[in-house]
Amino acid sequence: MRSLILSLFCAHILLANPINFLSQCLQKAYTDFYHAYVFQIRSVQVDLTSGNLDQLDAFLKPYEQKGLMPIALRPQQLLRSDGWMRVGGALLKYQIIADIQIYKTKSALKKDTNLDNSVLYAQSVPFERFNTLPIDSSYINNSSTKSFLGANTLLSVDKVAPKILVYKNEIFSATLTSGSISLETSLQALQNGSLNQVIEALNVQSKKRVQVRITGLLKGEVL
Repeated sequence: MRSLILSLFCAHILLANPINFLSQCLQKAYTDFYHAYVFQIRSVQVDLTSGNLDQLDAFLKPYEQKGLMPIALRPQQLLRSDGWMRVGGALLKYQIIADIQIYKTKSALKKDTNLDNSVLYAQSVPFERFNTLPIDSSYINNSSTKSFLGANTLLSVDKVAPKILVYKNEIFSATLTSGSISLETSLQALQNGSLNQVIEALNVQSKKRVQVRITGLLKGEVL
């Protein structure tokens, strides 16, 4: 019984510690930001570099009681594992120890290559710092390369574009609507096209060029 009371007392002291509360807030901020990723936080370290611990505790108490976040990190701050923050007049240094899953190219990829598991591989790495947000799993099968990428290149959101649904010179099916009449025709793409993109296409028989909105894989709508 005595050990149970001691454990509960220690737990209360731990939760009441303002540094521990800020650690929990940081863990929530990073977990929420990387919710679409395989992101595992192992520990959060927070150190008070200047300021008074009692004053910090008094400042944080209303936030803790109401379940509110006393910190608001900018997206750029969340791209790195460490940083500084000022809370209630106190300056604190923090570090997030975590692992995150990223995607890399298996080999060199040309511009406009659709991204799927045949050209990418996943890798769990220590979370340290990103210049740009890496892609998450939702980009697989839904995006393409913006430019040439070398082998083992980390895929970030600035390196990808929407998935190519029609490639240049491919023959695809397009719907031509006139009033209540709809006709299907085959056209040759004169450029690559992604979903809802308007591209130029050629009617091979008439040699007429038309504008087409891409509506799906090898599908379009003549404008």
